[in-house]
Amino acid sequence: MGKIIIPCERATKDVIPAIKVMLIKRLSEGGMTQSEIAKVFDITTADVNYYLHGKRGNTPITKKLEESPDFNGVVSEYASRILNKRDENYNLCMLCSYARTKILKETQLCPYEW
Repeated sequence: MGKIIIPCERATKDVIPAIKVMLIKRLSEGGMTQSEIAKVFDITTADVNYYLHGKRGNTPITKKLEESPDFNGVVSEYASRILNKRDENYNLCMLCSYARTKILKETQLCPYEW
C-alpha cells in the first residue's frame, strides 16, 4: 500500500524556518526594522529577534542553504522584492521548492516544483 506524501508538512518543520532565517537577515540588512519584519511575516518582534540571533531556525539545513551561492541569490532577489514593496503578498512556496529540490536534493513532489 502506498503512502500519502505531504511535502509542506515536513517543510514547515525544517526548510521554512531556514528560509525565514535567511529572509529576515536580508530584510534587516536592507533597513527594515524588527517591527516591520514582524508584520511581513505575521510574527512577533520577539520572534524576529530570535531568528536574527540564532535562537530559531539555526539548523544544519539553514547552514546548507546559506552555503549555496545560487540559493543566496534567489533569497536576495526575494528580499529585494519585499524591500521594494513590489507585491502585497509573498508566497514562500517557490523558495521552499527550490531549496528542497535543487539544494537538498529531495524527490517529493510538490505543485511548485521548478
